[in-house]
Amino acid sequence: MINTQTKSYRGNTSILSGFWPRNIEILWLDYIRIFLWGGIILAFNSLVPAHANADGARNGVMDFQHWQFDSNEPLPLKGEWLFYPQKLVDLNKLTHLSIPSSVVFPQGLLNCSKVLTQSRLPEPIVKTSKENCYGTFVLELRNLPAQPVSLFIPELSTAFKLFWNNQLIAYGGITTDKPELFHAYKGHRIARLPLDHNRGVLILQVANLIDADTALTRNILLGDTGVIENKFAGEEITQALAGALSGIAGVLFLLQYLVRYRYENGLWCLSLFSFSVMLYIFSDGYMVLSWFISDVEWAWALRINLLAQSVLVPCWAIWLQGYYRVEFPIAVYRFLWFHLLVLAPSWLIIPESSLIWLETPHMYLNIILVCLISFYLLRFSWKESNVIWPALASIGLCFAAGLHDILVYYQFILGGDWLPICFVGFIIAQLLILAVTRAKAHRYLEQLNQKLEFEWNKWQKRALLNLNELKTKTDEMDLIHDELKYLQRYDGLTGLLRQDAFQQECQGMVQGQVLSDHPVSMILLDIDRYKQISAQYGYLASDQAMKDVAHLLEQWSDKQRWVARMEGESFALFAMDMDENEALKEAEWLRIRIQQRAIVLGNLSEKNQTFHISVSFGLSSCQADEATFARLIKEADLALNRAKSLGRNCVVSYSDTLQSSLKRSCI
Repeated sequence: MINTQTKSYRGNTSILSGFWPRNIEILWLDYIRIFLWGGIILAFNSLVPAHANADGARNGVMDFQHWQFDSNEPLPLKGEWLFYPQKLVDLNKLTHLSIPSSVVFPQGLLNCSKVLTQSRLPEPIVKTSKENCYGTFVLELRNLPAQPVSLFIPELSTAFKLFWNNQLIAYGGITTDKPELFHAYKGHRIARLPLDHNRGVLILQVANLIDADTALTRNILLGDTGVIENKFAGEEITQALAGALSGIAGVLFLLQYLVRYRYENGLWCLSLFSFSVMLYIFSDGYMVLSWFISDVEWAWALRINLLAQSVLVPCWAIWLQGYYRVEFPIAVYRFLWFHLLVLAPSWLIIPESSLIWLETPHMYLNIILVCLISFYLLRFSWKESNVIWPALASIGLCFAAGLHDILVYYQFILGGDWLPICFVGFIIAQLLILAVTRAKAHRYLEQLNQKLEFEWNKWQKRALLNLNELKTKTDEMDLIHDELKYLQRYDGLTGLLRQDAFQQECQGMVQGQVLSDHPVSMILLDIDRYKQISAQYGYLASDQAMKDVAHLLEQWSDKQRWVARMEGESFALFAMDMDENEALKEAEWLRIRIQQRAIVLGNLSEKNQTFHISVSFGLSSCQADEATFARLIKEADLALNRAKSLGRNCVVSYSDTLQSSLKRSCI
């Protein structure tokens, strides 16, 4: 019997039969169904309306006689609170006041138009930004449990003071009936109730500007101290963690952009977006911001928050346009840049009184921009679905978080803030998309490198065959290049500097002596009757005469003396630290040496033939700080012409030329 059941049992197994028998498979499927239904139930629990819990306060009284701390969920202090419009009262004054009508808390908290109507103040009332309304909410709590109990006060968007009997347990901003002293606040608060009271009166004093929007806030929560503190700390730590992650991501994006700015043109937008998310989260969570700044003014916290919101949408849109190549109309693109460069910084200079009523239009403007960009994004996704759908998934996450936070803000559902975490999720998604994109690009480059390596090996063999020939030709070109470079600087016949190189060297020497009082001299010389030498003895004789003169002049040169061949049969000598007298002596010594030197012409058929030549000199001298190459050449040339006119084979200085000119003018 047992064997029969076993066979039948094995015969009815399914796909999972290789792992366990059918009964266990059915049990496993039941577990899956239970898990799915549990997930659906949890999801619907987060969508439960905020007013679907147990009954709240009645006529300003909330009795906790049957309330137990079974769950870890705090209880909202909702329901009917007593309300005193245009009055800031405490426990002592309550005994002297009549019981007012109750109002539903916190919907319509401090609606100034309703408050002014209920207070029966004389009409008309001038509603300006310098007027404020105020009031007092009262709730009596009875039969509180003996365990530690605390209150979680969410941001009320108004200034407030919260009293337990006559003890101030929490406050935010400055609550006053004097508009010039009023000051709003930002962020959540937490307060502990005394342990020695099982009943007491909560007195909530609130004040706001008349032209401020009515804030729909979340309920004040009452619960076990540990639960409340964990909830408060959890929200603050979540915001701090989300802001820190956004800031770190912004730094990483910025560094990546600085390294790869040629390839990541739009990455700076994502970096600025991440920094804006950090500022938005820190300014939205007042307690987190107070960790860095001890005394944060509400106005500046609001300015930073609005500035961050103004930067978020344009940077998000410009990033999508730059990275995913989404096509926006030129008008939308220009408005995004106008919004980023003009409207966003303007929040830092807008008067504080205008921030309140500009906050709501600014929110609507951002919503319109987000919807418009999303329209073009969806339109583009049909063409480039492979590229844009990962981005759409991360963007949809932020949309869902924003819708969730709006529903929580307006008390339609219960829950915490999802937007900071989803912003971080969007940034992380962009990191993953960038990583995947670069991984694909890296893989493509690897494949391309393999193909290139194969082609390289193929052509390398052919290149090696021509390498020796190319190397030989390269060596020849180098020799030709060196020879051309040498000929560009030196004269081919004499081996002396050419005129251009000589001019550069002289100018460099003179410029280095700008503030010096040392003398410099320039000497020009010409071979006398050079053409007659060529006509009488031939061009080889004239060339030999040029070489002999150049050889003698080269022996005369050193580090402070430069020699060059000028045009034709002319030579130039430049000397540092040589005055006119020394230059005359040196020139005269050279003239005599050249005149005494015999030029020898080699002849195969006859004895060597010799002849003598003479040279004319003209020189110029001046101080180094007054010298220029053009001046020295010009003056030396005038002196050389003077030497030729005197019969050649002589030395004449420029000063002698000036004196002779002066004598003629005097005569």
